[in-house]
Amino acid sequence: MLFLRKISATFLFEFSRSLTASRISTSLILAFFAPIMLTLIGFWLPKTVESSGIPYPLLVLSVFHLLAVLLAVLLWATPVVFSELEGKTWAYLAIRPHGKLCSTLGKYFNAVFWASATASVSLGLSCLVVNYFPWNFNPAVFGDGVTMGQLEMLKQSNRPMVVFYSLLPCLFLGSMAFSAIFVHIGLISHKRGMILAVVYGIVETIFAFLPAIVRQFTVGFHLRNIGFKIADFNLNDEFPGYVTDDSGTGFHILAVLAITVVHVAAAIYWLHAREYITAEEA
Repeated sequence: MLFLRKISATFLFEFSRSLTASRISTSLILAFFAPIMLTLIGFWLPKTVESSGIPYPLLVLSVFHLLAVLLAVLLWATPVVFSELEGKTWAYLAIRPHGKLCSTLGKYFNAVFWASATASVSLGLSCLVVNYFPWNFNPAVFGDGVTMGQLEMLKQSNRPMVVFYSLLPCLFLGSMAFSAIFVHIGLISHKRGMILAVVYGIVETIFAFLPAIVRQFTVGFHLRNIGFKIADFNLNDEFPGYVTDDSGTGFHILAVLAITVVHVAAAIYWLHAREYITAEEA
């Protein structure tokens, strides 16, 4: 019970410390990025193409909000140790009972909260933008052999309300998984954690679209499957093997949770196995 109280105390402390003008403004910038981009697309497309709108709001929003989650987690989760070393408080945490562990887990939950909140606000505003503009569903995207069933699927799965409740679980699961991964990276290399996290995000995005077994180890692939399967959005006929697979939604949810648990466990191992040199010792 005391262990949980220490974690919650760290979370509340980090949360209160996050309520600054600079950090809140950073979160707002990330939250408004996708709605602003969609608004620009909405005003620009009708003047340049005849179809007046994009045919895949779900796909576009999934890409925008995966980027928002990655950037939010990059800011909140990666400097989990570096901030303590810079503040010269790591030595104090190291001698407290479960001090390092409680501090790390508290910061992890704080990163999950802020990433989830930022991405959720962004998703809600984006769906309002999608609802405002006349997003046309051009049957030409399916080629000449489009059927009425395919066209109806495209319309139903890209409705703003469907997009919202399909992607919202993905944002929470993605925040949990990427926070665990970036905390792990921050503990392995606290000085170059930001650089390694950016490199990981790029590699993760590329591997998630490869039609190979390696994509099963990426978070983005499983999140894409969860969102598209909840929305009943099927693109396997047009892009076989590249977008989704035949596994059920439950399998992909368990895969994301498993990746999260593995990286949290690995982060805890590095937390106790590695010695961090403080400024005084250096």
